[in-house]
Amino acid sequence: MGISIIIPAHNEAETIKSTVTGFLRGFPDAEIIVVDDGSTDGTFGEVESIRSKKVKIVRQKRSGKGAAVMSGVSIAGERLVAFVDADGAFGVGSLKTLVEKLNGYDCVIASKWKGQKFADVEGGAAKKVFGRLWNLLSRILLGLEFEDTQAGLKLFRATAIKKTGASLIGKGFEFDAEILYKLKRSGFKIREVFVRPKNTKKSRFSYLNIPFMFLNMLAMAVALKLFSKYGKR
Repeated sequence: MGISIIIPAHNEAETIKSTVTGFLRGFPDAEIIVVDDGSTDGTFGEVESIRSKKVKIVRQKRSGKGAAVMSGVSIAGERLVAFVDADGAFGVGSLKTLVEKLNGYDCVIASKWKGQKFADVEGGAAKKVFGRLWNLLSRILLGLEFEDTQAGLKLFRATAIKKTGASLIGKGFEFDAEILYKLKRSGFKIREVFVRPKNTKKSRFSYLNIPFMFLNMLAMAVALKLFSKYGKR
């Protein structure tokens, strides 16, 4: 079964080449789509240097992770579509685990929290507390009963993601929750699977973004409930 692997990237020159080549080796028949989301470093050049017909690169103005992922989805041509972060936290083995768990589901999401205690999850205490608050917000605002909506690895049947992601409201980190909400409201079956991420030195998380993330999440939830067909029964 064919798979398109989408890798959104913003200033990932240090890691993008190893990430892409790793997936090329692990999924030799896959279509890999890198979306350069307004990088100001050498990300684009690093991808171009790979020179593989299996690798496509899309360059766009800085628009946010959600917008980058959906740019890739719009040109994905295989029956399965995955997206994975460029930092290497989730590798080939992690994606293969999701493929194995797909079975009769339409979407499988990686989760670093499922079945884990607070102390078992890697990362600083403050970052983990924020993650739990974000999860609580997604449950209250969108009714999402998942332990982890934000892990940077998800797998979809192409029909499901292309239908629900076509008119994305959230363009930033809140887009994961929106996609899961739309999938759920459309009757698609979602499975959450524990996958332990690798320790990476580089992180896109910034505490300065927290107020904007919460505001964006609230605005997205209101728009979904009041103005979107997905908010109506």
